[in-house]
Amino acid sequence: MGDYTGRHRPLVSAFRERKRGPRATCIRFAAAVLMIGAVLASAGFLNRKMVEQTGGPLSPRPAESIQDDGLLNLAAVSPPPSAGPVGAPATGPATTPGRTSPPPTGGGVAMTKGGPAGAWNFEENKGVVAADSSGFQRSAMLCGGAAWGAGHDSPSGLRLAASFGDGCAYATGAMLRTDTGFTVSAWVNLDPGARESAALSQEGTTASGFYLMYDDSSRWCMRMPRSDSGQADFIEACGNGSAQAGRWTHLAGVYDSAARQVRLYVDGAKAGSAIHPGMMWRALGYFYMGRARYSGDEFYRWQGSIDEVRAFDYALNDQQVADLFGGKA
Repeated sequence: MGDYTGRHRPLVSAFRERKRGPRATCIRFAAAVLMIGAVLASAGFLNRKMVEQTGGPLSPRPAESIQDDGLLNLAAVSPPPSAGPVGAPATGPATTPGRTSPPPTGGGVAMTKGGPAGAWNFEENKGVVAADSSGFQRSAMLCGGAAWGAGHDSPSGLRLAASFGDGCAYATGAMLRTDTGFTVSAWVNLDPGARESAALSQEGTTASGFYLMYDDSSRWCMRMPRSDSGQADFIEACGNGSAQAGRWTHLAGVYDSAARQVRLYVDGAKAGSAIHPGMMWRALGYFYMGRARYSGDEFYRWQGSIDEVRAFDYALNDQQVADLFGGKA
């Protein structure tokens, strides 16, 4: 073999000279070795701790965890809070579908699903806003020529008359699911000589989903069109032609989807019913007091007064409507 020592004698000599260098050089070299060992030991300790806590080793930082200034973005690398074990029951108050808060009480009525979804007593007697006393804060806005007048049992109610123009009141948003069960009610006072007109409705695109109304045959009616069109047939439950003008009357209209039945109540008693043979459609427009929509136009403008309006998002039974008439809701 060749003499590698001789061939590289200058390198070996330099190494030997370095070994014979100042003692400070050796101390610095030893310190560097100790520092490297400490860093490696620390990394191993951290990795062991991560394994103990998470069940896995430290993972590389994602690119998005490094900010432009070179610092660690803690939000990007912090683990999400634990969602609890799979299958654990959810916590927090339960809410009824369609409601944004727990339902209020029925105010004395034996309500099976809570109180009204909307309730307007028209006690303000001024301004253009009627407060919603249901607890869901769905205030009604007066529109057109709507005014204040005497109410059913108070000095204040909603007053609508032909001489005032196109008066009404409305609550924004679809108050009720007209394709499922619901109930609407109001105290109404019709002006003598009034024409066909609607006390309550909820608009669709072309028609309203329902009409709680007075018709030209001197009848109170609860009408529901089969579809959102101007040519749709009506399912209607009407009274016997004894509607009286100039006096306060309590009307309630019910759509009972389970029984496929439309019902009308006058002063707390059932006055008419009709079988609905199929599914209803859903009207997505505003809830109106004093007018309705028919064939794409505003129609059936009320001539008279309206007070104490209620809207329930389920069908009331006979006793519940009687209690509503008796002032227990």
